[in-house]
Amino acid sequence: MTRRVTLTTLTCVTATVLVAGAACLVPGGAGQALADVATTTTSPACDPPASGGLTMTRLPVPEGYSYVQVGALTESGAVMGNAWLDGTAHGIVWDPAGRFHDLGGLPGGSSARALAINEQGEVAGVAGSPSGDTHAVIWRHGRITDLGTAGGRSSSVVGLDDAGTVFGTVWSSDDTSRAVRWDAQGHVTLLPGLGGAGSSTQVHNTMGMSAGQATTRAGVQDMAFWDRHGQVTDIMQARSNQTSATAMNDRGVVVLHNYLDGAFRWDRVRGLVALPDPADGRDSYPLAINDAGTVAGMAFRDPPASVGNVAVRWSASGKVEMLPYLPGTDEAYAVAMNSSGTVVGENQLPNGMTHAVRWSPSGAVSDLGGVGSCGASDVMAINDHGVIAGDIRLPDSYEAVPVLWR
Repeated sequence: MTRRVTLTTLTCVTATVLVAGAACLVPGGAGQALADVATTTTSPACDPPASGGLTMTRLPVPEGYSYVQVGALTESGAVMGNAWLDGTAHGIVWDPAGRFHDLGGLPGGSSARALAINEQGEVAGVAGSPSGDTHAVIWRHGRITDLGTAGGRSSSVVGLDDAGTVFGTVWSSDDTSRAVRWDAQGHVTLLPGLGGAGSSTQVHNTMGMSAGQATTRAGVQDMAFWDRHGQVTDIMQARSNQTSATAMNDRGVVVLHNYLDGAFRWDRVRGLVALPDPADGRDSYPLAINDAGTVAGMAFRDPPASVGNVAVRWSASGKVEMLPYLPGTDEAYAVAMNSSGTVVGENQLPNGMTHAVRWSPSGAVSDLGGVGSCGASDVMAINDHGVIAGDIRLPDSYEAVPVLWR
């Protein structure tokens, strides 16, 4: 059985579905969890996995919202995401007490999407303007601010730091892009390029640094790093737009992926260093880096391997390890990692269902639980307290149920 949370009445309504594990709201006590329950399944048709010692809590969603997706998680436990309501996209947040908030959009505009959240609870994203163009926005204390387009046609966001600086890209009327950042007062800075016409922001950290693509004077797309003062460094030839920056830590170390040459790490001391593929893998793809320099990602397996993608982790010295699969699974993906080196991701069963998993710093794998073999679970984020955000999906349903494992 599962419990369906209705915020308007603050009661829990039972429904006949497969997955247990909801934390219901106490009537009259908004946001207070009545009880967390162990993540097991009640249907005999599904094989319940071990829960890895964690408890799953269902995040409440008001009636009418659909296609709910978790996006990010703060150290204080706030969760950012997106959902649909009446055919329109809405940015949403669950505060650390578990209360649901619809962020709203621009006056006269249409949809809005939340894309990043900082430790102050500020959220950055994009929203439709009255003209129909997309504008970068920030929500502070429940109010939305249009960050504008720096005189261009549209703008977007990739993230924000704890000082309230927003990182993104603006597009001119001729679709030329330019990497930018907005300070906490909303003033925009056009970041310098590499001599050519275009640039774009792809990743950032909490220290005011960012990285992305920029066009050189020769018209080539290279990878660029911008320090906290806005100074630019050419860090890698992007090889015909086939390279992307995928993550950056607070020390300014950037990890990148090239579709021809695999995974790389760059810093201002050692420069560009290739990250090795695992012994029988190829085309490694880094997805996360912590401040210790540990990198997590995935790689493709070469034939005759009986399994497909494998989750991998690189040490700060560049040594690569393949992270183990759950028994009976044949695909693995690393999605996120915290400061201790704990990695979360997904294993795919032969029937195509995915299970959210956690790899400890020593490499041990555990199923996060919440669904049996006929359901699916996905993971999006982990914080330094070990709290994990993701969703579960019931059999024969496209609807995702947002959850926390702790």
